[in-house]
Amino acid sequence: MTFYPIGRNTKSNLFRGLVLLLDLCNEPVLLFDTRQNRILYATPRFCELSGYYLSELLKRAPEDILGGENIMDFAESSDLDLVLHPKSGNVISVVGRWVPLGLPEPWAALRITPGEDPSASMQRWWLQALETLGSLPRLFRQPTLEQAVWEILNSLARLFKVAYVGVYQAESRFPALRRMAWVGNEALFPESLPNTDLIRLTASTIWVPGKRINTEVHRVARMHNLSYVVSAPLGFEPAIVGLLIVADWEKSPPPFLLEVTTLVASYIDLLIQHYLRNESMHMEKVVYERQNQIRTAIVENSHEGILILDSALLVEDLNSTAEMMLGYTRNEVVGHTVENILISPDRVMPALISASQGKSFPSLPGVTLHRRNGQSFPADLKILPVEREGEVQAVVVLINDISENEQIRAQTRQLEQRAFLGEFMGVFAHEVLNPLNGISTGLELLAARLGEDSPHRDLIARMEADCNRLAHQMEALKSLSKPYDPKQEPVNIGEVVSRLVERWRPRMARLKITPIVQIDENVPPVLGDWRALEQVFMNLISNAMDAMSQEGGVLSVRVKRNYSETLRPQVEITVSDNGPGIPEEIRERIFQPFVTTKPHGTGLGLPITKRIVTAHHGTIKVNSFPGGTVFHVFLPAIPEDEG
Repeated sequence: MTFYPIGRNTKSNLFRGLVLLLDLCNEPVLLFDTRQNRILYATPRFCELSGYYLSELLKRAPEDILGGENIMDFAESSDLDLVLHPKSGNVISVVGRWVPLGLPEPWAALRITPGEDPSASMQRWWLQALETLGSLPRLFRQPTLEQAVWEILNSLARLFKVAYVGVYQAESRFPALRRMAWVGNEALFPESLPNTDLIRLTASTIWVPGKRINTEVHRVARMHNLSYVVSAPLGFEPAIVGLLIVADWEKSPPPFLLEVTTLVASYIDLLIQHYLRNESMHMEKVVYERQNQIRTAIVENSHEGILILDSALLVEDLNSTAEMMLGYTRNEVVGHTVENILISPDRVMPALISASQGKSFPSLPGVTLHRRNGQSFPADLKILPVEREGEVQAVVVLINDISENEQIRAQTRQLEQRAFLGEFMGVFAHEVLNPLNGISTGLELLAARLGEDSPHRDLIARMEADCNRLAHQMEALKSLSKPYDPKQEPVNIGEVVSRLVERWRPRMARLKITPIVQIDENVPPVLGDWRALEQVFMNLISNAMDAMSQEGGVLSVRVKRNYSETLRPQVEITVSDNGPGIPEEIRERIFQPFVTTKPHGTGLGLPITKRIVTAHHGTIKVNSFPGGTVFHVFLPAIPEDEG
């Protein structure tokens, strides 16, 4: 046996005996000086495993041989997962364990056991992954969706050995994401998640501590000190229907976890669609068998409005003619009682009740029905029960509108009235302009006589401005039926809007309306007539104030750049309020003349507004819903090279 120098105690009997014992164990063992962190001796088996001579090992640092880590920092009682760097260059996974020596010297022995070949381990994992993924198609044959989803989650949990796997699904009846199925520690995540998580987690992501917390999923992960959480959406934008969550707290994300989770999420989405489609097909088959008899009863009367009721007089279907007659769409009335649809002061409901009991009414002439908007019209009805094996399965109502000629005459009268009103408004505007000119002239003379130091100069100036603005409105009203060509000059929209809000601020305070004005920096000017544009935003702000006059609220005006509508840069101005919104029945016609929601309105403000915006080569849009209205005005900006 050959010994190599290790210091002053090299030839001590203690060291000789220890080396002899290590050689007898016939295992790869390293002897360390823990105080100086250096190798004192290596057994022949270790030299064979590493490919180094003993003399070479004694000259190298332990970190160069075993994976670049300071192995002295590990506890003596635990196994160490190490990487041996042999002389050949091909790294070897090994497991190290400290062997207690019980000596007074700072010596320690590390026994090395060759680990599993990483390539063999990875090959077995891939075989398991392929087996798991290959078994997924059989899940489509499970009796229930819940059972199929649970099995796919269980397969994912076993493949990666994670603490939690769960699926959350969006439901129209529930204003949040509800947990559909899970495997693992149920307490890690709640029963429901907010819908905002579905909006923010539209792509597969891995969250680890230290990253930004954007969702409730991330907040829960941090609260439970999880090592990571993987989320994958079910479906694709804009039809994302849920989330797949994978989480653990004891290890870092394993390789390919994100990719496999994304694949499993697509399978779960396919499962959901498959089971929903099967359920829908089953329901359609049941409905089709009953509706086949209904179609036979109405085939010869399809030119009339057709309303199909079940035996409880709930609406099952209606044709397009009935939709136009009554003003309802199919989706709005299916499942509702017919009493809320066929509104009539006549004997319609008693006849329908008798029909549900098997008595038919082949002719019910001259009844009065009401449309959705409250308008009444005369009609002839036929009420026919559809029976099967002596039981009433459905009731068919045939509606014949007999007011077509009256409607044509009424529409003609309405058009004549509108034409007369338009002509009258033009004459009215002309007549108003004459006294306005006289008032404006009188104010100028009065201002000249009072002198520059008069305390009434500001009042007269405001009155003159109001006269000018009213005169401009009258001119706009006169030109509503004439071609309009606005004056072209650079206009700072931000200044126009700010000036209007300040002018209306006292009235807003009385109405308990809070104005909010946001004007972005570097908003380019637009080319147009500032008086006409002031009229546009005065109309919009005034309408918003009227909408909130009863309850008060917040009026918001925003001016910013916009590049989304056209290739040319634009200025976008939004005027929004939190009033009751525009009624649905007039929402599509809000920019037409004489359409108004105000009891004493003329219905000309928004048509004039749209005409002015269009003349400036811009567009105006409206979004309205119960609880608010937003008007968007887009005006072409003057290019920077021209401005």
